Amino acid sequence: MKFSALIDGLPGAGGVVFGGKRTSTAELISLARRAATDLQERGVQPGDRVATMIDNELVAIVAWFGAAFAGAEYVPVNTRLRGSTLQYILADSAPRVVVADAPLCPFLKGDAEARPELIASETWLSNVEKTVESRGTDQGGGCMIYTSGTTGRPKGVQWLAETQALHASSYARELVRLAEGEQSYSCLPLFHVTCMGVTMATLLQGATVHVDQRFSASTFWQRLSETRAVFFPYVGTILSLLLKNELHPPPHRVRYAMGAAAPLDVFERFEQRFGVRLLETWGQTETGSIWLANHDRVPGSIGQTCRRAGFRVTSVEGVADAGELQVRPIDPVSMMSGYHGDASATAGAWTDGWYGTRDLVRTDAEGNFFFVGRMADCLRRRGENVSAYEVEQVVLKHPGLVEAAVIGVDAELGEQDIALYYVEREPGRLASQALEAWCRERLGDFMVPRYFCAVAEFPKTETQRIQKGILHDQVRLRGAYDAERKEMVQ
Repeated sequence: MKFSALIDGLPGAGGVVFGGKRTSTAELISLARRAATDLQERGVQPGDRVATMIDNELVAIVAWFGAAFAGAEYVPVNTRLRGSTLQYILADSAPRVVVADAPLCPFLKGDAEARPELIASETWLSNVEKTVESRGTDQGGGCMIYTSGTTGRPKGVQWLAETQALHASSYARELVRLAEGEQSYSCLPLFHVTCMGVTMATLLQGATVHVDQRFSASTFWQRLSETRAVFFPYVGTILSLLLKNELHPPPHRVRYAMGAAAPLDVFERFEQRFGVRLLETWGQTETGSIWLANHDRVPGSIGQTCRRAGFRVTSVEGVADAGELQVRPIDPVSMMSGYHGDASATAGAWTDGWYGTRDLVRTDAEGNFFFVGRMADCLRRRGENVSAYEVEQVVLKHPGLVEAAVIGVDAELGEQDIALYYVEREPGRLASQALEAWCRERLGDFMVPRYFCAVAEFPKTETQRIQKGILHDQVRLRGAYDAERKEMVQ
């Protein structure tokens, strides 16, 4: 089934809410068909691309669904991107039309020769409301979502229209289970596959999704209470920040939440304190509807396999007791069709029909998977392999810390030293030497960081993931405590 057909068959009981205003599913489909007419009148043909740079607003979903009805490939762009990275994505995707929030339009003006038609989102939605509904097309469709580019230039992950539909329907069956008329809540960005999956899963079950602009630890529980939501998606950082907030939440109806990257200690404390069941999962943009999910609630696990793929763990040189997670889709449309315009990267991601995730995992006898770290986050220090993830999980148990990030830096004598960047609960209260001593009591000597660097805040993606490369480039250990030399770095 194509994504446009899935949209067309959504039950009428659901809807979306932005800023307190509800739009029913029927109204949303009508707007999307009108959006398709507008795009077609602007020359968009099946197979062309329509890009958006829109914060969490109704117009983002109208453009997403409208592109599907017009047979265009939808390209949602991170609203925080600027400069060369943004210009690269525009040049690489070559959209026919770009719909963007008015304040963002100046950042989207590239070379005149290659410049797509650029439309302010509010003006565009006003025009859409005045036009007639398109019958749509059975051709084209799909979407292209760019990776964060942490290991190089961003890559455009392409999904067929059938992949979009399978992703949404699988989300509804397995990850976001709601009854007709119930409410869900999300503060994750609509240009990310998690919020897209939650939105579609909610609508597919005749429920209503409330979407806020961004996460706020101070108002999160109040919003859940106001919306009467029974479900929300998370990333591990969100749970950690909510636990650090000592305020008692108001009464709410949340039954469960679904997400990824929740440390075991955070997972258990969150459930106990707030009475919310958590469903820990694993997935990547590249893997589409292929994921792991911990439905059996095994402590610390990222879950067991879904039925749409084969899974295996392959050995990695220098890594003991873990290996790279690889997947092989049973049906190719279950996951990406490839990286746009990069045949070399696409081919390099596969080995004999298996996609290499570059995530390190281990398994137990019952078939449960446990996340160990990213291959890129595996450090080599003093002849030993160190998982940045494992060090971070230990450090985050310190009551005086809110967040932590471990980064490998080149050592004078080869291999790497460990740098720990951290955000304090009360800035200036925790001495670096005291934190070093705390780490030595709980970590092997080769895992204890050499550098301890307090920062006011971490640069993050819209999904609250720490941007380690940007963090290190901005700070470069200035003001850090060097535990080996017992002095501050100048």
